[in-house]
Amino acid sequence: MGGLGNRPQRLGARRWLWLDVVALLAWSSLLLKYFVSGQLSLLIHPNYFGLILATSLFLFLLAGLRAWQLRQPQLSVEAWTHATLFSAGWSRGLLIATAMLGFFYLAPGTGE
Repeated sequence: MGGLGNRPQRLGARRWLWLDVVALLAWSSLLLKYFVSGQLSLLIHPNYFGLILATSLFLFLLAGLRAWQLRQPQLSVEAWTHATLFSAGWSRGLLIATAMLGFFYLAPGTGE
């Protein structure tokens, strides 16, 4: 792929890969926030609350593992490239933007 697909390699791929950690932490925090605040019932059936909590904790674990991986000096950037619908920057940005929207949007009738 040409064009924007190669942008992370040109601008320092290590720096762009840290957005993976940010996206994982943002989604994990968002799920945990909804679980703790009680707003999760607006989105999902109560039978699945435990699964959401487990997913949130698993995403925290993945973010930590990804951060540990990125701190290793022998990281090969070429090993991280793959074909995607959007370029890496767009995909990460979209994930982070939707998580941030979830943090700041208050559903009508929640009283907060």
